[in-house]
Amino acid sequence: MKDSPPSAMITCTFDSLIVQSDLNQGQRELSVHSNEIDATVSGHFSLTEFPGAATYLLNRYYPAYVNAPKKLPGKQSFHFDVLTYNVDDYIRMIHPKLSGFNNSHIVGDINLEENKLDLVADVPEFKFRGYNFSKTIINATGRDHDLALNGITYNIGLNDSLNIPFARFSINARNDSSLVSIFSGANQAVDTANLNALVLTYHDGVKIEFDPSTFTINGKLWSIDESGELSFRKNTPVTGKLLLREGDQQILLKTQPSVNGDWNDFIVDLTNVNLGDISPLVMPHNRMEGLLSGNILVENPTSSDKMSISSKNLHTRFFRLDNDSLGEVLATAEYKSATKELKLKGETANQEEYLGFEGSVFIGDPEKTKSNLIALKARNFPLKVLERFLGNLFTDIRGSITGDINLAGDFKHISVYGKGSLKKAGLKVNFTQCFYWIRDTEINMKPTELDLTGIVLTDSVTKNPIYLTGGIQHEAFRNMFYDLYISTRKPNTLVSVDKNGVDANNKAVLLLNTTQRDNGQFFGRVKGTGSLSLTGPQSDMFMKIDAIASVTDSSNITIPSSRSRESGLADFLVERKYGREMTEKDFTNNDTRITYDVDVTANPHVNVKVVMDDLTGDEINGRGSGTLNIRSGTTDPLYLNGRFDILDGSYLFTFQSFFKKPFEIRKNAENYIEWNGDPFDANIKFEASYRAERVSFDQLATTLKKVSTGASSARGDVYVIANLTKKLFSPDIKFSLDFPSTSVAVTDPELALIFKQIQNNPNEVNRQATYLIVFNSFAPSELGGDLNGKSGLLNINTISGIILNVLNDQLNKILGNLFKNEKYNFSLNTSFYTRSLVDQNNNTALNLGSNVNFSVGRSFFDNRFIISAGGGFDAPLQQQTTQQGIQFLKDVTLEWLINPSGSIRVSFFYKENADYLTTLSSTGPGKAKRIGGNLSYRKDFDRLGDIFRKKPKLPPPVKTETPANVPPSTQTDPKKE
Repeated sequence: MKDSPPSAMITCTFDSLIVQSDLNQGQRELSVHSNEIDATVSGHFSLTEFPGAATYLLNRYYPAYVNAPKKLPGKQSFHFDVLTYNVDDYIRMIHPKLSGFNNSHIVGDINLEENKLDLVADVPEFKFRGYNFSKTIINATGRDHDLALNGITYNIGLNDSLNIPFARFSINARNDSSLVSIFSGANQAVDTANLNALVLTYHDGVKIEFDPSTFTINGKLWSIDESGELSFRKNTPVTGKLLLREGDQQILLKTQPSVNGDWNDFIVDLTNVNLGDISPLVMPHNRMEGLLSGNILVENPTSSDKMSISSKNLHTRFFRLDNDSLGEVLATAEYKSATKELKLKGETANQEEYLGFEGSVFIGDPEKTKSNLIALKARNFPLKVLERFLGNLFTDIRGSITGDINLAGDFKHISVYGKGSLKKAGLKVNFTQCFYWIRDTEINMKPTELDLTGIVLTDSVTKNPIYLTGGIQHEAFRNMFYDLYISTRKPNTLVSVDKNGVDANNKAVLLLNTTQRDNGQFFGRVKGTGSLSLTGPQSDMFMKIDAIASVTDSSNITIPSSRSRESGLADFLVERKYGREMTEKDFTNNDTRITYDVDVTANPHVNVKVVMDDLTGDEINGRGSGTLNIRSGTTDPLYLNGRFDILDGSYLFTFQSFFKKPFEIRKNAENYIEWNGDPFDANIKFEASYRAERVSFDQLATTLKKVSTGASSARGDVYVIANLTKKLFSPDIKFSLDFPSTSVAVTDPELALIFKQIQNNPNEVNRQATYLIVFNSFAPSELGGDLNGKSGLLNINTISGIILNVLNDQLNKILGNLFKNEKYNFSLNTSFYTRSLVDQNNNTALNLGSNVNFSVGRSFFDNRFIISAGGGFDAPLQQQTTQQGIQFLKDVTLEWLINPSGSIRVSFFYKENADYLTTLSSTGPGKAKRIGGNLSYRKDFDRLGDIFRKKPKLPPPVKTETPANVPPSTQTDPKKE
């Protein structure tokens, strides 16, 4: 293209072009066919007069703006039909900012003798100056001096993230006057627009007179007054103004004669304009917030190469960029279209946390943008602004910087360099949740590297130092590559142990400070020494941590249960959730992936707690030694390898504050937890004992008559031994009883034999252990019942579960003995669930609730009709801020067995449940009532295939006759049955 730089040259190629001209019944027909276009023109026409014909028609509609052709075209009347394929490169030859028009269809008629124009255009897509128009349909009709043009475009893309999904426009023109109407649809930023105006064209410019119009931006309705008028003319002094108003926001547009030439200047007065509403239009990838005021002067606005824009009093309040607060900013700006250079200068009004800036930015020229330069002068400016770049690794960045920093080059590949002094700086490491201060120091930023060698951190807890070497390579703090080494040992020093056994050159610091909210797989507070290396690009970093627990400070690590709290939710607790909360991650363009590899060396100062069941509160606490390797990542699962040998500790059976009776782990035994990958599939082995003090043996003497009188009056300590083996979260738990060597249970042979029989029966030993732990007493013996040693406890993996099972069983037996009737059925059960979801004021604690349910059933009509009535008590187990009341919940069921086997039955029910979601009062929750009925079919089966097989028919019963020698008195009287 002429006068275009080499980079803008366009080369168009085609492999075939067929041009054909025919004469048919006095009319000419011209056709053009190629891979890019099919076009036909038929009628009376002259190719050399085509430009004059178009100018002649436009002159009739806009005589002042479009001059008549010097030579009037002849009588032309023709029909044209154009179908395009891939013409994008050819369209850009017309105008470099214009592209598209592929697969378009344009058809119409021109009749100069009758002054008629008809045009229909269907364009799937075209672009002009960065605006993208999709599916545009235009209908134009011209008669004599009148032109009517109507169009629809289904989507207008303003930038990468902002678009107008629908726009309808119409233009009715006559003698340099055009009535323009524009209606747009709705989207996230430009909701609707209904604009109406009269456009008057002159030989030296244009004037726009607005009718009352409205448009909405970001849900806010802007209005345009009826008297609004703007004029853009040369050599004609004019005045005009247009006021746009929305609440306190105001934009005043004015035209006035220029003092520097024969044109009219354009002035924009801004008052409290909300930047958050308009920033998506100009900066789609960043968030700007705040209020903008000031005056903007646009000189010679109708000239594309001589226009200039300037402002000397731009003023922002509450200004924030990407959530970083800059407060009140004063600035001046100047832009010249001839050089495409924007000059900026400004400063923050806050002089204590000051940031001044001065820059030169080139717009629209790829070569000149390489010379962009913005110089920043910071004085005690907050470092929190760095969180937008480093927030994936560090948060809570504090402190300030004083110095000179430069931003240079194209903003897509900008370089940052300069020097500054850090003061009272600090940051929190996201992975460990440890906060460290940064000693005041000078920092040198190179264009593509941040050198951190020599930086010294100070642990905020122990006040001990941490040393940094290495740095971060980056492109404007994007596409960062890390090569950092952090260590508690002072560089280039040897071991120097003092009298307390502490290495003066390698002091312990806080290495881990997490809660379950930070990391649901493991958390705790660990002090020690070690090192951390962080290497690799931001998209795939590797963090290696070697940590050795302190030998003087205590540390703790908690591994929660593999079963989530949701598994214990009550059936009436249903979380109601609508939509999704927007977070800062929604505005982050940098994807970060980190792999963690942590080696931890533990000593007896480290306490490891394993939560066996978060609903009952069973947990293991142990101090010991060992080496653990923890490997995880942002997209990788947690792996844990190693063995922790427990020297001493406890199995804490708390049952959420009902009981606090720990089993002490036996010393000098082989007690350990061993991981081989999956943290929830660890192996366990340890022995723990609970001591019941001064237990009476009288209970056994009462139920077992063989016990001697002397033994029945004796008292002594009893040890309940729990052996846990196999898997950590589903261990095999076996109870046994042990006694001191002087106990009567050892010295009395009869009593010793009884305890040997108890030990051989798992059900009995579980009952005795439960009574000893809960009641500090032996249970009434049931040795005469089940002696085959089969345990009825299935899927019980905690001591709490075993004890609850035994207590429920005993309560049901007591009720069954009170009502000895086979037509009555008694049921009693308890369950526990978490209420954390309904207590928003204490979401870090585990709030428990309990259901105690009981029912009594009575059958009638040969067990064909069953009535069950009962209820339950719902109560909190822990102190919390909501729903403290204990309430009774009713439950009634009527059931009719349609067939004798009961496989088909009809039931009606009335049931009450606690409703925590609709009532949040301090007196207690409400009640959700359910009333209804159902028809059900039941079938018992041993294998899945039995559902589809018919039951085999049983053989008929064999009839037996009464022997003749049986006396009449022994025969059964049918009437007495």
